[in-house]
Amino acid sequence: MEITQCRHNTTLTTSATLPNPSVLSRLQQPDFLLTLNPAFVSRAKTTAASSPGTEIYTLIYRIALPFGYETSTTCTAHITPTVSGVVTEVEAGAGWMTTKTRSSWSVGEGNEVKEVFEVLSAPWMLSWFVWRTAERSHRELFQRLEEYEAGCTGVGW
Repeated sequence: MEITQCRHNTTLTTSATLPNPSVLSRLQQPDFLLTLNPAFVSRAKTTAASSPGTEIYTLIYRIALPFGYETSTTCTAHITPTVSGVVTEVEAGAGWMTTKTRSSWSVGEGNEVKEVFEVLSAPWMLSWFVWRTAERSHRELFQRLEEYEAGCTGVGW
């Protein structure tokens, strides 16, 4: 896995091309993509759609805090398939504590999967925590994707 980092932007790329040509169709399935994330707890699909092709979910994620504490957060995710992948936009919190992130997934030549993760907005004091927490879980998400595509079934499906 190759990782490129900016202050609030991370690009993850699979370490090798994935063997299965159907990786694109699987990534475009929200249930598959959501359950790859190790912080994922549960989901509920809402009926409203902001644009054609977009599916909206209410998600609960587990968040590790310092000193071994843990909490959870509820957020709204808009998941939109694209020609070469999928875009997820997630919003959590309320008022001045609102955090927005975007992940753009694409499958390129040889089934190479690339994700660009961005923190679009977050409270100044929490932006590093939001980015670091998401970056850590997305790193593990990518590892799970590579293991699953290589034939490992221990991911939980």
